Amino acid sequence: MNEQNIEIQEKSTRRFEPWPTAIVLFFLVVFSADAIMITMGLNSWPGLVNKNPYQHGLHYNKVINAQSKQDKLGWSIKLHSENLVAGKEGKISVTISGRENIAVQRAQVEGILFRPVGEGSDLAFLLKEEKPGVYSTMITPPKHGNWDVKIRAIKTANVDFRYVERITVQKGNPEEK
Repeated sequence: MNEQNIEIQEKSTRRFEPWPTAIVLFFLVVFSADAIMITMGLNSWPGLVNKNPYQHGLHYNKVINAQSKQDKLGWSIKLHSENLVAGKEGKISVTISGRENIAVQRAQVEGILFRPVGEGSDLAFLLKEEKPGVYSTMITPPKHGNWDVKIRAIKTANVDFRYVERITVQKGNPEEK
């Protein structure tokens, strides 16, 4: 055999293997997807509700003491917010009762409709006493979905009661997002 025949024979036995290329392509796809997810994560909402979480954590003992004072009051709040529809005015009311179901009268009651999934659409409102222990107002939720209603009832300088409940606002008009 001469050298030319050996060279031709070597060329004909060597063939293309797809596995190394497939492995390289697989890792390129995985790394590209990871890069996209990291970029999206870094550019999206940070998830922080509090602008100063460290200072908030330092004052946590004050929060515990306030909760203890609130528990000693014996108050209870029932929130009524049925049939709230985005973009339409609806009624929201709270019933505040003390020990032995005695109505809490002449309190200053305020609230915030707070969207836990985004910023910028919070809605603050004041509730007026409709009848003894029942406070209400009309609100227009800007968007549908889950909302937290934060209620604060102040009776005197020493009596400050806070309550939070999650509600669902129904879709309004079809073009709303």
